[in-house]
Amino acid sequence: MIFVDSLFVMEAKGAQARAVGARHGHQWCHLFNDGPPEELDRFAARLGLRFLWRDGDHYDLTPGRRAAALRAGAVEAPAGSPAERAWAARRRGGRKLRCRGCGFVAWMPAGGAPPASCPHCGRGG
Repeated sequence: MIFVDSLFVMEAKGAQARAVGARHGHQWCHLFNDGPPEELDRFAARLGLRFLWRDGDHYDLTPGRRAAALRAGAVEAPAGSPAERAWAARRRGGRKLRCRGCGFVAWMPAGGAPPASCPHCGRGG
C-alpha cells in the first residue's frame, strides 16, 4: 500500500530544493509504502516523479503532488498512525547510501548488507 504523511514545514537543503520549497510555503510530506520498493517507484512514476528523486525509502512531495498522490490512490498516514509508526520503525537504525556515480540514494536497514550495485546506474560497490 502507498501512503502520504501530513504536510510539515521544512527548509530544504540545496538551492533547487529551497527554490521548490519557497514556491510551496516550504511545505513537504513523504510518499512511502509498506511493500517492495519497486511498487513505490511505479506509483511515483505515475505522478511524474523521477526515480533519481527517491530519497532512500521515500519521495518528498510538495502540497500539489501530495494531492495528486491521494487522487491516484495513496492513503493518508498522519503522524502517529500505525502505517507512519511502522515506516519510522523500519528507518530507525538504518542509513542512507549514496551512489558515487549517479547520486541515487538508497536506504539500508540496520544490519542489512549494502547492495552490490546501484539500482539506478548499475555502478558496483
